[in-house]
Amino acid sequence: MKKTNILVVDDSPAIRKSLVNLLEPLDVNIIEAENGSIGLNHAIN
Repeated sequence: MKKTNILVVDDSPAIRKSLVNLLEPLDVNIIEAENGSIGLNHAIN
């Protein structure tokens, strides 16, 4: 079964880390981006 991809986008490293820590137990693929431009590039690819 394919894992769900979750894109976490925030300019604050602390917020991103908190979200990643919350999501890790869900056994999903987590992709982090530090701003909207990078997040959009990840979402398109």
